[in-house]
Amino acid sequence: MPIATAVQRGTIVYVYDENGHLVFTRSVGSGPNDGLKNYTNTTVTVQTSIFVYTIDERGRTLFVIPAGK
Repeated sequence: MPIATAVQRGTIVYVYDENGHLVFTRSVGSGPNDGLKNYTNTTVTVQTSIFVYTIDERGRTLFVIPAGK
């Protein structure tokens, strides 16, 4: 099911489908650059510490790259 929205509350990112059901959550860092970066209908991008993660609509990590300074 496609991702409809992703929201960050504190250090947790909540991802919901088009029916408003929670699909998955992801913990992120508490640093100044950490948190939800972007989302589309198929992926969510978050930063945790020194890494940026791209996660699919099932909560599986697709890519991990070092965060730029």
